[in-house]
Amino acid sequence: MTKSKKSNNKGFAKCQPEDHPFAQQYNKRMEECGGDFLEYQRRYNRHTLRISLTDEQVGKELWGDKEITFYNEDNAISHLAFLSDLLDLLVQEENRWWGCGMSDDALVERITSFVKERVSPPEGYAKGEDNLVPLTKIAEDLKKEMSND
Repeated sequence: MTKSKKSNNKGFAKCQPEDHPFAQQYNKRMEECGGDFLEYQRRYNRHTLRISLTDEQVGKELWGDKEITFYNEDNAISHLAFLSDLLDLLVQEENRWWGCGMSDDALVERITSFVKERVSPPEGYAKGEDNLVPLTKIAEDLKKEMSND
């Protein structure tokens, strides 16, 4: 009986049998990156978020070639969700005048409050400390919230 060589790679391959095609691909790519996980992320875990405007009359993308590439899918999805929710907020009937020079204080407050809520650290967050919340606390809070409904 021979001992199999243990991989010291972090990430996906650790969760799969060494002979699985995805694990083999991951191991090959990590080798190409010299075992550097950040380099692997830059080369192979890219997710690009694009913002554009298409003129449907002519069927062409005419404006907004803004794009940014993230090296982490969760980060890309978080940014996409933020922009999607902001767009939904901006097109609500009560918020449509923001770009016309006719906005009032209430409109400015609705928009800035949305941004502040989304980007501010959660209540009780202490910078530089362990801010993990035990699952039991989350479950208790959820139970309380559900019983209030």
